Amino acid sequence: MAVISIDIHIEDLATVLALFDRIQVWRAPSDVELDYTEITAPTDLPAVLNGSVAGPWALNGKTLNVFLNSADPVPIHFDGTNPFNLHDVTQQINALIPALAGEAGTGTNKLRLTSPTTGTGSSLIVTGDAVAVLGLPAVKGNGKAARIVVVNPTVDYLFRDYDGLATDWYKTRYYSSATLSVSSFSEARQGSPQVVLPDASLSLAKVWLADGAGRPLVNRQVIFVPQTIRQVVDGSKNYGILPGPERIIVCTDCIGYAEIKLVRGQTFRVFFEGFGHEREFTVPNATEFDVLQVIATSPDPFTIVQPPALPIRLS
Repeated sequence: MAVISIDIHIEDLATVLALFDRIQVWRAPSDVELDYTEITAPTDLPAVLNGSVAGPWALNGKTLNVFLNSADPVPIHFDGTNPFNLHDVTQQINALIPALAGEAGTGTNKLRLTSPTTGTGSSLIVTGDAVAVLGLPAVKGNGKAARIVVVNPTVDYLFRDYDGLATDWYKTRYYSSATLSVSSFSEARQGSPQVVLPDASLSLAKVWLADGAGRPLVNRQVIFVPQTIRQVVDGSKNYGILPGPERIIVCTDCIGYAEIKLVRGQTFRVFFEGFGHEREFTVPNATEFDVLQVIATSPDPFTIVQPPALPIRLS
């Protein structure tokens, strides 16, 4: 995912303030009216996934993989005697990720997972054979940012979506925290990925993913990890692109597509969520490129076979 910036300008501040005091931000993977979801709320909120199946559950031997805030998955292997009650499940989950698991409403006996962070950068994804048993949603859950407060005399506002895509669309509208009234929506538009390097130093990496039945792989993470040191000069600024633990993560949309701009000439290792498939490649000197085409000729680090040395005969 990327940090997407949305600039918001108020034309008639006096009229707006007479009726409203907040700005809502809504997001969609495509410019379709029914796809929009508000990513703001009265206060910053964490990502939450609620289970729909009440316990107890037959979970012995099953696994729940938790992707928390775009980090590497934490596998939780349930071990014990069936059936598992809510206390058993929350105890095993919280032993590995403290305070993550609880009850989805008092007396429901259903599982709730809550991220320890808040805002749009707060996220939860779960996979594994325990997901269906617990009734957890197989879609990504995101937190929400506090609605923007409108104040006099400010007419320009900047909103940052910390878990967006360059392909996402956004709408805004005014809201009154006193009367709960809302305005009509703004025109739909896309935001701007937050970058500091000049566009001539970047190349747009594109990837499309589908399963064996031709269906798009939705909300699937594609992870790029820089492997080499590179310098990019922009006027008086000399930016160092360094190898290390900093990962660049994008997530496929409703058609299995993801994109991200990468530094030209930089070497990356790319990983695909859910697959033991990784490749190392160098970003080409081009405006854009297809990731799968570029890595098609890259060797698999797990299948490289080194031939044995020829025997030397001593006489």
